[in-house]
Amino acid sequence: MVQISETFEDAKEKLRLFAKSLKRPYELVYDVHTQSLQILDNVKVIHQLSSKPKLEVDCLHKKRMNFRVI
Repeated sequence: MVQISETFEDAKEKLRLFAKSLKRPYELVYDVHTQSLQILDNVKVIHQLSSKPKLEVDCLHKKRMNFRVI
C-alpha cells in the first residue's frame, strides 16, 4: 500500500487512521508510572488494571490524612 501525503502531519494522520482500521485481538494501554505499554489480552490483566486506580486513590487518601492543616 502506498500513500502520498502533502505534509508530515497529513502522513501521521493517515497512518493513525490506517492503524485504527487494523483488527487486533487485544488493546494497548500506556502506563505513565512505568512508561511502558501494557497489553490487555486476558481477563486477569484487565482486572489488575481496573483495580489499580482504586489502589492509587486509597493510597492518596491515606497520605492526605497524614498531613495536618496548618
